[in-house]
Amino acid sequence: RDFGDVMVSNSNLDYSYANIKKAALEAYKKARLVAFLGGDHSISYATLSALSELGNISLIILDAHHDLRKLKKGYSSSGTYLRTLIEENKKIKNIVQIGMRDFYNSKIYVDYANELGIKYYTVEEIRERSLKSVCEEVIGFVSKTDFAYISIDMDVLDAFYSNGFNSLCINGLEPKEIISLVRYLASLNNIKALDIVEIAPLYENEKLACQLGAYLILCTAASYFSRWRQES
Repeated sequence: RDFGDVMVSNSNLDYSYANIKKAALEAYKKARLVAFLGGDHSISYATLSALSELGNISLIILDAHHDLRKLKKGYSSSGTYLRTLIEENKKIKNIVQIGMRDFYNSKIYVDYANELGIKYYTVEEIRERSLKSVCEEVIGFVSKTDFAYISIDMDVLDAFYSNGFNSLCINGLEPKEIISLVRYLASLNNIKALDIVEIAPLYENEKLACQLGAYLILCTAASYFSRWRQES
């Protein structure tokens, strides 16, 4: 079911976050699995804030960046949402980041991620260890909270394949790797939601990023409901 669009304002963060949070909370109560379409990554602040009202959360992020930037109070960006969530929300218990890039992350944010105990995997580590090995470790790490939430920033994709996202980063994951990751992770017993963010359709003619985003939602739903039917 399509729950429709959420009204947002480019100049009023509080208005936008309030509307997203209200819509997300309603969707959580009506659906077993919810998919959110961004928008930039800051929408995850509101969707996760809503889910935290229902229980503890494990957060799995596919992204090229740590998104731990610090800005002045009252300001936000796609690179600050995670830091704000960590500082404000005690219901987010486990955070895993998959697809981190080397030269696209400042050392200060890598150090901060280590200080916070964020578990992260670089593209190189994923390929050295294998997707299956990483996913099994992630599932064991995040399976004990009330809910798991998958956030997919499309810049986890290697810019070689598409320019239809906000931040172009070389040496990313390939489409087939992202699809395999999502299929594995969607087998989590406690998965409740996912979001697809940072797609910029106007930047590309072929709309490949849009197609991949839609395909990832289908993969998540198929894996989730296949498991749910077997358990039923």
